[in-house]
This record gives sequence, C-alpha cells and structure tokens, in this order.
Amino acid sequence: MDETYRLKALDQLAAMRMLVKAMLLLRFLRKYDPNQPRAPAGQPDGGRWVNWARPSKVAGPYNEANRAKCETLYEQDTFQCSFVASARSRQACFEQAMVRHTDCMKGLPIPGLIYYLGQR
Repeated sequence: MDETYRLKALDQLAAMRMLVKAMLLLRFLRKYDPNQPRAPAGQPDGGRWVNWARPSKVAGPYNEANRAKCETLYEQDTFQCSFVASARSRQACFEQAMVRHTDCMKGLPIPGLIYYLGQR
C-alpha cells in the first residue's frame, strides 16, 4: 500500500513539474506584437493591449449610418460586463463587446455576448 501511495505521489509531482514547464514555455513564447490592437481611448481599458477574438476583422470600412445604434449597443454591453465578478471574465466580456461594436459598425452579423457573472 505504501508503494502505491509513493508511486501516485511521484506521478502527481511529475505532472505538476510538466505543468510548470509548460506554463514557462507559454510565457516565453508570448511576445510583444506591435500589430496587436489596443482598446479605444475613453473605454474602461482604453489604451491597453487587447486579445481580439478575430484580429483580422479589426480594420475595414465602417458604416457611419450605424454609429448611434452601435454606440448604444456598446454602452449596454459594457454596462453588463461591469457586473462580471472575475477580472479575467470581465476583460473577455469587454473584448466581446468591442467585437460586437466593430461588427455592428461594419454591418456584419453581431455575435452574442457570452459571459459568466460569477460571485463577487
């Protein structure tokens, strides 16, 4: 029984070491990208680098006729995002809100705003 316990403990330790090494590798591979978009000024995360779900759709012609409708949508989305408890989930929610705003301004189909409120 003691040998089984020792082997399980060694297996778990090896798994944790592998996880730490994988995290260090990911950290190493994450590099500065000057092409990564920033959140627009005046927004909660204005000026900060953001991870866009679809970076290829950031640039492109906006339909200015949609501006009022899209700005209202964005304000509603960011209001909802402000209630998300987890900072990571809140950031993801704000990023989705910006993608929705961009798609709205381009006249593209607007994806759903998916978030988890969690506990405060």
